[in-house]
Amino acid sequence: MRLVPLGPTDHRVPNVVAGMMRIEEMSDAATRELYDACRAAGVDFFDHADLYGSSRHGCERRFAEALNLSSAERDEITLHPAHMQVVLGTTNPQRVADAAAGSDIPLTRAEWYSLISAAGHKVP
Repeated sequence: MRLVPLGPTDHRVPNVVAGMMRIEEMSDAATRELYDACRAAGVDFFDHADLYGSSRHGCERRFAEALNLSSAERDEITLHPAHMQVVLGTTNPQRVADAAAGSDIPLTRAEWYSLISAAGHKVP
């Protein structure tokens, strides 16, 4: 997994971020399966926000309850609050693995613009 700088800091993070905004209704087992798929793919950067879920901090609470990470496990991951562009937001473990594998494919600016256009978005 390619690592990129986190803003102007020296901290480096995977170039794939796992968005957690849809985990509130997932079972413990499904949440663990998603987390394990992320970690197996090299993703250790998880996006959270207090507004994710049906109540304030709902998905953050669900993440903590379902995974019950030890201090050592918690130290191995990066949790990031919202106000950033989520690169990956899925609850499908295979999608996590596929996106992680695809994130290492180098694309030119022209290729990125072609993909954005093909997805139906306007290129600025």
